[in-house]
Formats: sequence, structure tokens, C-alpha cells
Amino acid sequence: MNRDAILAAASRFGIQPVEIHGVGRAFARPASVKIAARMSEIVNTHGEQTAGAFLIADCVCDENGVRTFSESDIETIMQWPVAIFKSALEEVQRVCGMGSDAIEDAGKNSPAPP
Repeated sequence: MNRDAILAAASRFGIQPVEIHGVGRAFARPASVKIAARMSEIVNTHGEQTAGAFLIADCVCDENGVRTFSESDIETIMQWPVAIFKSALEEVQRVCGMGSDAIEDAGKNSPAPP
């Protein structure tokens, strides 16, 4: 298997259809290593809701694993109605294998920012 084939397969790994309340069907993939590694920093720097928006932006994708959102969409995601945000976050956490308290725990398991 060559580099391009491996990268393509990795980008499609774990993609699952999700149902977002008030929006409909979308797709989500497991969180990237980049976001998973930064979750504690994001929680401590920006708060739990913003960390949830980062997770949504990283994980919501099309059926081929291409991200729907980027980090430039975080503020827009933060403006969503609570029911849509909560539904999207719960679905993403399910796909990632995270418990509903994973974001809160990420903030507790790291040192406070200076």
C-alpha cells in the first residue's frame, strides 16, 4: 500500500452516519490526534463549550471523511441553538468513543494555564 492509499484509508476510518437534532443526517469521524492532544489546552484556555465546538469542527465530515468545518468556523458553531449544538456534540462524542463528560475531564486532568 502506498502513501496516498494509506492517507485515503485513514481519512475514511470510522466514519459513521449521525443524526443531528433539527438538522438531519450528517457524518462524523473519530477525532484527529491533533484535536485529541489539544483538548486539555482548549478546555483550559477557551472553556468547555468552545472545546466542544472544536471537536464538532474536527469530526463532522462528509461520507468520504472530508471535514465539513474548519477552525475558522468555531465562532459560527458557538452561535448554534443549544439543542443543535448539544445533539451534534453528543453524536461526535459517541463516534469518538468519548463519554459525555470527556471534555470536562480533559480540563481537570491538565495543569491550569499560566
